[in-house]
Amino acid sequence: MLIAMLLGCAVLIPLVSAGEISSSPMKDPGSGGKDLTTTMILNPDGTLTKVPDTAATGKTPLLKAVEIPDTWKKPDTSASKSVPSDQDWAYLRSIMTGLSDEEKDRLVEETKQIYNGTSALSKEEQSKVLQQIGEFLVQA
Repeated sequence: MLIAMLLGCAVLIPLVSAGEISSSPMKDPGSGGKDLTTTMILNPDGTLTKVPDTAATGKTPLLKAVEIPDTWKKPDTSASKSVPSDQDWAYLRSIMTGLSDEEKDRLVEETKQIYNGTSALSKEEQSKVLQQIGEFLVQA
């Protein structure tokens, strides 16, 4: 019994403190069985105010139109490709641990060629190079 009362309070207190209670006591036979809802607002002075249900009467207030800026209508969708700087390539070279300088240079140059679309490697080999670079980046 005590647990049931506590659970009931746990449900009712948030509803009352939220300032609005909505109930659906019956169905309206004249509108095809739509639920009749009553909305009540708890005022700061402790009184309740009943708000008319606009859905039941069919009188919904019209919203005011707002002009949409042209910048929203046609956003810039052109793809831009960022260009890695020399500092980016130096960082990439610096995080390659366990490789000789020649291997680092070869990997960086091959990555630059893959990025520029001028690599002579097959797609599988390019994928392996990029995977290796990715592993270094994850480890960093």
